[in-house]
Parts: sequence; C-alpha cells; structure tokens
Amino acid sequence: MDNDQAMAFLQSVLPYSLYQMADSTISDILSRPRGGLLSFGVVFALFLATSGMVSLMNAFNRIHYTIEKRPYYKARGIATFLTLILAFVLVLAIALLVVGQLFINWVQHQNEMLEQSLFYLIIVLRFLIMFLFFLLAISSIYYLGPSIKQRWSFISPGSVLATCFCLAASFGFSAYISNFGLYNKLYGSIGALIALMLWIYMISVIILIGYTLNASIDVALDRKGVKTAQPAKMKVERVEMGHAQDS
Repeated sequence: MDNDQAMAFLQSVLPYSLYQMADSTISDILSRPRGGLLSFGVVFALFLATSGMVSLMNAFNRIHYTIEKRPYYKARGIATFLTLILAFVLVLAIALLVVGQLFINWVQHQNEMLEQSLFYLIIVLRFLIMFLFFLLAISSIYYLGPSIKQRWSFISPGSVLATCFCLAASFGFSAYISNFGLYNKLYGSIGALIALMLWIYMISVIILIGYTLNASIDVALDRKGVKTAQPAKMKVERVEMGHAQDS
C-alpha cells in the first residue's frame, strides 16, 4: 500500500474534521520517515501510557491496604504488558465500531434485500467480539495488576460490570465520532481528541470501579480464592505504607 492508498483509506474511515487534523502530520511521516525520532516518540509515548497503568496498579494495592512489593523492573514490565493489551482492545473497539458500521452500510448498499435477521446477526457478532476481548483484557489487569497473589478468574462481578460499562462508553464514543456533534462546533477538529481522552479516562475509572467491587465482595464473603488483606493485617500494612510514603 503506497502513501496515496493509505491516505485514501484513512479518508474513507475517519470523519472529515478528524481527517483534516491528521492529514498533514500523517502525510509528513509517510513521505519523510524519520526512524530515530519516530522510535523515540513511540518509546516515550509507551512510557507515559505505562505510567498511567502503574498508577492504576498502585490504586489496586491501596484497595488492599498494601504497597507495591515487586521489583521496579518487574512492575514496569507487567504494566507495559497490560498497557499493550488494553491498547490493542481499545484499537479493536474503535475498528469494530467505526469500520464495522461502514462495513454494515456497505453490505446494505450492495444488497438492499439483506435479510433483517442477517443484519442483526452481524451487529450481535460485533458486540460479542468486543465483549469477549474487553472481558479478557480487564480480567488480565485484575489478575496481574495488584501486588498480591490471587486466583485467575475470567468471569467475576467486577469484570463483567466493567466490561458492560466500557462497551457503553465505547458505543457513546462511536456515536460522537459518527455524528461529530457539539465538541466539533465549540473546539473544531481538536474536539475528536478531547472526546478520545475523555473516553480513555472513563475506561480507567470504570476498570477501577470494577476492581473495587470485586475486592468488596471478597471481603464481605471472606473468600479464600482471592487473598485480600485480612483485618488483622490491615493495621500493619497501613503502617508499612505510611513509612514508605514518609521515606
């Protein structure tokens, strides 16, 4: 695929205002590649994204009244792995929502007599694929994120709740991208970037809420599968965390 084909593809899948905002930057990258600068930018962006995941992992630890006990390199490695998983799922969600809708419209245009049942089947399959990938990513974050030993659980109340709310937020973001409403009138093309950052922020908050729900249920039912902090240990771990913050 040459530069013209790549730009034509982006123009076909992106809203016009968003395409205008990214056109000059993408064209410059494709026409005059700068290997060293681009590599540095990717590494720096990954480091910033990983720092966000580290903050989320620290929030998980605070829920259990504990601190990060794993070596720095191990915690960073886990955060990088989880960041890549979440980034893949978010990109997949955008592709399925935006490009998937374009595919449905194209199929309807090619076959106006498309059966209603087949139309709904495509929509349901798109939803199920997104649900499973979100559930897998969130369950992985809940398992590897906190600095405590726990059992792997693909399905939990918190992960299911977080997945449902993440899908709702994703469909809301898709509706905005498709219609480009009030943000575009107020802020111009940068409105899409504002909506994207708001979407990512909502995903992070939703993931934290889901994990809090799991931890609360574990404490209430005194489950042994997930080793949450026991009441007798909470005071000790609070003191340890306080000393760590003071130092």
